[in-house]
Amino acid sequence: MNGFRSARSMHCQGKQAVVIIYIRSDRIVSNITVFKFRGQYLIALWMCVTSGLCIFLGGIWIKRDGALGGGIFLLISLSLTILVGGLILAGRSVLSIDDQCLSRQIFGKTWQKIKWENVSLITAFPVSSMRGLNARGFNIYPTTKPTFRITPSGKITFTDQLENISELIALINDYASQKKIPIKIRKTLFDELKPSDKL
Repeated sequence: MNGFRSARSMHCQGKQAVVIIYIRSDRIVSNITVFKFRGQYLIALWMCVTSGLCIFLGGIWIKRDGALGGGIFLLISLSLTILVGGLILAGRSVLSIDDQCLSRQIFGKTWQKIKWENVSLITAFPVSSMRGLNARGFNIYPTTKPTFRITPSGKITFTDQLENISELIALINDYASQKKIPIKIRKTLFDELKPSDKL
């Protein structure tokens, strides 16, 4: 893209969302707002430490009892570490929103994207957080499912544990209104999803 990129921060309720504005000539081409979870690098560190411990214990097992038992232990333990850590990283990856799409990144690499024109439904629902506090979950469903996807529906899922969640919800409401995307919410765990004008 010809032009330059500038970045500024938006402050809302004491938290911060990063806004990246692409400018060409004298007009704005794309306005990207980035929302982050805390702890991505701690999760990656946990994966590295746990994997190293599994390799160490597997090596001791192989020396004592042979390659078969130690090899099976290594395969299972490393697979579980990568699977669990990968799912946690995916669930806490950065969420970016602009005029074209929603996307998610892990360490700067986009792994999931849904264009606004491909969004069929947005839902909000109550969930239990890891600390036992009440929280809300959100799903963004695509009309056409991507080839690579973690869930069968290909949806983007996140919770209100993202930093500056009020700004994120306001942006999603604005885009849903502009693109005529239906919204459904569930206020309690046992309610049915009901149509709503906003999240």
